Amino acid sequence: MPLLSRALITFCFTAILLRGEKPTLRITSPPNWTVVHPGDTITMTVEASGGKFVAMVIMPADPIPWGDMRTAPPYRFSVSIPRDITPRLYGIVADGVTESQQRIYSERIYIDVERPDHPVSISTEPEGPIVSHPQDLFILDVIGKYPDGSSEDLTRSTQTKYVSGDSRIVTVTETGVVKSIALGNTGITIRVGEKVMKVPIIVQEQIRE
Repeated sequence: MPLLSRALITFCFTAILLRGEKPTLRITSPPNWTVVHPGDTITMTVEASGGKFVAMVIMPADPIPWGDMRTAPPYRFSVSIPRDITPRLYGIVADGVTESQQRIYSERIYIDVERPDHPVSISTEPEGPIVSHPQDLFILDVIGKYPDGSSEDLTRSTQTKYVSGDSRIVTVTETGVVKSIALGNTGITIRVGEKVMKVPIIVQEQIRE
């Protein structure tokens, strides 16, 4: 087969593939699970393929503000992390509109907002010992106090770790949700950095009046 014919066939096949490619968006930076601090400003980059996009924004979870809209590449956005934000994971999605008015979303990524310093003490709400009943469900809020005198809700911080003393009696999730399972005495151990505390939990029968 002549070289020119081969080149023409390759070109036509490529054009067919390109026409069939679906528009997609992907957040390429920062990487998923990147740790940032309150008050930081980060740059987010979105990669678009499969079509022409005429509008692009990023949509972070509250209270992180949205970036300005972009109407042409490069799709880079400056995002300011509020200073008074609660430490935890925050999801971010890219939202684009194609030339044919098709709405396209990227996969969600997460940034981990955490304070750069460490608490000098931690406490819980409610305080222990906690009395509950089988099948009770409650949140064990963790409060950290810092050297500057401020307090922070660390319940959903990735730096806060929860361990049940006996999962046959109570279980606890990584965000502090406790479920009472069976009668007995145990506790939840909480660790934030080098600070450790244990909250006693008593699961007893509920008195019916």
